[in-house]
Amino acid sequence: MSLWNKLKNARRPGSGNYWNPGRYLMSVAKVNQDKARDGIEFLAIEGTCVKVLVQMDGTMIKYEGKTTERDSNKVGETVSQVIKFKADILDTALGNAKSFVCGVLDLSDEDINEMSDEEFDETMDEITGGDGANLAGSYVVVNAVVVVKKNGDDFVKVTYEHPEPDMLTGLEEAA
Repeated sequence: MSLWNKLKNARRPGSGNYWNPGRYLMSVAKVNQDKARDGIEFLAIEGTCVKVLVQMDGTMIKYEGKTTERDSNKVGETVSQVIKFKADILDTALGNAKSFVCGVLDLSDEDINEMSDEEFDETMDEITGGDGANLAGSYVVVNAVVVVKKNGDDFVKVTYEHPEPDMLTGLEEAA
């Protein structure tokens, strides 16, 4: 594939593709932890939608006075979630990150709570270390639902869970 064909299919900066309402099976590509220019730490989760488990086309989302229609993500799409650890939403952000960790590693809250601080730090460093691809090829179920924020705007809340074995049927042959 030529450089120009790659450029044709590239996403422009600021044009991230995020989860739309639905239930999906994602193959993890990267998990990075970093700081934004404003100094706020974040966790960025990127992967590919490999199965649509529940399709929710035509969902109406209201944001800043505008209403748009969203269709479910499609198989093959690269999708991401950025969890910002801002002070005013820190508890929610930490819970969202914990949902991902539990889902992708098949851990319960109790499993994590029983880890020593050192064990947990090592686990998180392994997840986000290097080029962020340590979990590449792992699967996780993504649940994306619309919730209404205090200001009346809609928000797509994402939670994660570990996939059941039957959800992975046929994926090895397709890879």
